[in-house]
Amino acid sequence: SFWTLGSNQHLITNDWFRNNAAEKGMSAECLMYVFALTIGITPLDGTKDDGHMREDLEVVRRMKSGETIISSEEVAHISELLGISGSSSEKDVAAETSSLTKEINDDGTKLTLDSEMIANIESPHSNIHLTYGTAWKGVNTAELVYRAVCAGFRHIDTAGQPKHYNEAGVGIGWAQAAKQLGLKREDIWIQTKYSSLDAQDVSKGIPYDVNASLTDRVRQSVDKSLENLNTVYIDSLIMHGPENNWEDTILVWKTLEALMDEGKVRQIGVSNMPDFESLEYLYDQARIKPAVVQQRFHQDSGYDTKIRSFCTEKNIEYQSFWTLGSNQHLITNDWFRNNAAEKGMSAECLMYVFALTIGITPLDGTKDDGHMREDLEVVRRMKSGETIISSEEVAHISELLGISGSSSEKDVAAETSSLTKEINDDGTKLTLDSEMIANIESPHSNIHLTYGTAWKGVNTAELVYRAVCAGFRHIDTAGQPKHYNEAGVGIGWAQAAKQLGLKREDIWIQTKYSSLDAQDVSKGIPYDVNASLTDRVRQSVDKSLENLNTVYIDSLIMHGPE
Repeated sequence: SFWTLGSNQHLITNDWFRNNAAEKGMSAECLMYVFALTIGITPLDGTKDDGHMREDLEVVRRMKSGETIISSEEVAHISELLGISGSSSEKDVAAETSSLTKEINDDGTKLTLDSEMIANIESPHSNIHLTYGTAWKGVNTAELVYRAVCAGFRHIDTAGQPKHYNEAGVGIGWAQAAKQLGLKREDIWIQTKYSSLDAQDVSKGIPYDVNASLTDRVRQSVDKSLENLNTVYIDSLIMHGPENNWEDTILVWKTLEALMDEGKVRQIGVSNMPDFESLEYLYDQARIKPAVVQQRFHQDSGYDTKIRSFCTEKNIEYQSFWTLGSNQHLITNDWFRNNAAEKGMSAECLMYVFALTIGITPLDGTKDDGHMREDLEVVRRMKSGETIISSEEVAHISELLGISGSSSEKDVAAETSSLTKEINDDGTKLTLDSEMIANIESPHSNIHLTYGTAWKGVNTAELVYRAVCAGFRHIDTAGQPKHYNEAGVGIGWAQAAKQLGLKREDIWIQTKYSSLDAQDVSKGIPYDVNASLTDRVRQSVDKSLENLNTVYIDSLIMHGPE
């Protein structure tokens, strides 16, 4: 719905409606959006005010958590005030979303999920995030993955290694959680691994024919992973470790590259590299460079100082596993535990904060709901620009761990707190309040607001930037310069995505083909008016793709009948 507020001022100015909104602690305009969402409408929200952005997105978050903000009786009364016929049959969406019981455990038993768990605070491509680790979870894998996704995790790590991982359980868990939360496949980032024959246990099963060629083993393993994980593509595929010789290692890597070329895999990486020289050699030999390196973060390897420096230089994500288990000498240290207590968190959680602060993405394999919430809360705080541990504390923790060159550890938190970008349409500087970075929206959530960009003119880029940073993930525009500035939308979303570490698929963009009757030649027309109708549509879309800084459009609308 568009003009949702402007068309309904008779409701928004109604005394009962305004009092009801005040009792709920929100503006009447915000309550109008809640009503629309409750009866199954996705409103376009074109506010230019930061406070209203936050207020509107907060009620979306509450509704997605299962909260019923307006009762079915209130829905009926509001419908009567609006003059909607058949008001008693309006769909009570909030009541439906509050039911959170699903049959999803590996053994078919019923799992009940506390509605408080539904946080959805993670983006599947955020630079600052925790990845849910699924090793050694056995028959509980589906339940734990389900709980992790519902708690807010959007990154999942597994492997084609039945000895230690249950890929099929991961597939059940993420799919059921996505169904429950209204997420799509692209909202979840799934990483798995090809594990060599030496890393398998025949008694647990092997996901390929052991007599097949090495290339075929890799391909069979990936095909089995796709089947297990309920997906047609893998976001990240890792070589679980080098083969016994370089010839075979390079052959495996070339097979991973081919799988990327075929679209089965989005990125590739390596794990358990024995030293920096091995990683550097593989990098030099690779046609497609590794996007991720996953290592055990521990004292015996010198905490991979050279490897991590190389990863930073080459823009490779460094993931750590066994981050807690390998560092008990720090986690049990009195100073560290007291520092964690002063910050209101567990020592284990502070360990994750330290890792994130120096540029590491830790695997978090907790089985406890409370720890999931605690861990994801510090991620949210760091993404908002908060510096939880100072550079001095980073240096001291590095010394306690025994990391050489601790004074040079990257202070990621300090970097992420700077939010000034030159992105306005006229080239002027835009400063963004760090409090805006909420990232609470999923680009494909069933319950959401779409940011409307009509009539925003030269302020479009700034407002879209602020909207995305505030949490909007859906944007509406049109190929109609008379009322819309598509190029401003393109600048705004791209700069916000760069700021927040989002990718194109994290933003849902809708534009429109507008007929000649709806254009104004003095404002510009995005096609040749003398072209055939088919060519006008195609030219309009090509111009939209150029303006919006994208190679595809999520939703294309015919702005009106011819």
